[in-house]
Amino acid sequence: TRITESVSMVSGSTAGVGDGSAPILTTLKAVDPHAYPFAGVVGTTPAGVLPRLDDSTVLASPDLLLRTGQTVGGTLSVAGQKLRILGQLDSEPDRIEFGFSLGPRLLLTPAGLQRTGIVQFGSQIRSRLVFQLGTGAPSLPAVEARLRAAWPHTPLQDAHSINPNLSRGLDHATTFLTFISL
Repeated sequence: TRITESVSMVSGSTAGVGDGSAPILTTLKAVDPHAYPFAGVVGTTPAGVLPRLDDSTVLASPDLLLRTGQTVGGTLSVAGQKLRILGQLDSEPDRIEFGFSLGPRLLLTPAGLQRTGIVQFGSQIRSRLVFQLGTGAPSLPAVEARLRAAWPHTPLQDAHSINPNLSRGLDHATTFLTFISL
């Protein structure tokens, strides 16, 4: 399944300043609600609303709801397109928390992202394809070799190396701490 991320300004109202209408830089994540996630659960309030996500609805993080003054059932404006808040986005199984995030989060469908019009030439868009190997599939190293042959300049990650920069940093920290403890 494809996961696409970008950032955009999001507002909760168009009535006036001070009522949630000031645009807020927000991370947008577009997923197929029937295929995402492969592992874990997307935490939502109310629970279990992810499969009902469509091109006119979104799941919004609690901080976005707070900052816009909106609640579940309200609307958010993304690039001038009104999207109804289907639920609160409490957690994502593929998101690692580091205490820093580029703004609040908004989960929507790929069609919903297209509807906003922000996907165009020059946009800062990051897409990744996520595969799940089923029973009887070739081994992970064999699949990685075939993918590297097809797309030699594309970074590949598996469930054990979700963030290569983090892994490298932890390896360096481990080496450093081992060295200074001698």
